[in-house]
Amino acid sequence: MNKKSSLGALAPNVDEQWRDDFVVELRLQGASGTAIADALVEVDAHCKESGQGVPEAFGSAVEYARALDLPDESRWTAPKLMSTWVSLLLLAMGAWLMIDGGTSLALGQDVEITLGSLISAVATLVVMALIFVFGDPLVRFLFHHVVLAGVCFMATLAALVGIGMLFSGTALGSIPAFPALIAGIAALVAFGVFALIRRWTGTTLDDPLVPPSAATPHPSAPRDGQ
Repeated sequence: MNKKSSLGALAPNVDEQWRDDFVVELRLQGASGTAIADALVEVDAHCKESGQGVPEAFGSAVEYARALDLPDESRWTAPKLMSTWVSLLLLAMGAWLMIDGGTSLALGQDVEITLGSLISAVATLVVMALIFVFGDPLVRFLFHHVVLAGVCFMATLAALVGIGMLFSGTALGSIPAFPALIAGIAALVAFGVFALIRRWTGTTLDDPLVPPSAATPHPSAPRDGQ
């Protein structure tokens, strides 16, 4: 079941856009999946019983989500953020080394390190760091301005590629193709093992919206006639 059908099953009587805004806001506040599902079921039950539309009954999705003041149960601690960042670095570095190493090995050449590739790598690290530091506002921007966010992403990608091409002729050195290929494969294997360990130990950041076994009215929920 995908995200849309899952939310639709939880709250079929709630406007889709309002529902999405509500869930995103609560996610950004660090509310748990169970707490979000509970709140969403209560909103749906109220709309179904009263016959009111969700904007009329609860107002703005973002404002109502903030009014609930659900506890922050986010597992985005500093160590988890760092481990996620490291795993992404392993993935990116492994893919780059494996592709360049494999291609260079097939051509009988060394993997050339240019000023452009170095600048692109540093710029990529900076972009990744900014995403982690400014995660919440970036998610809000992405969610509410999908087209503009897509344009910004493509522009950033084009800039990184352009910088790499601009300085691609300035060679800084080279590394043997076979060791580079092996290093890339090792990094990808490390990424996979790391992901499996986090899943087996229950330290992943997965937190699905699980419907509560028994919903009780939330004190912040509006009453009929109010």
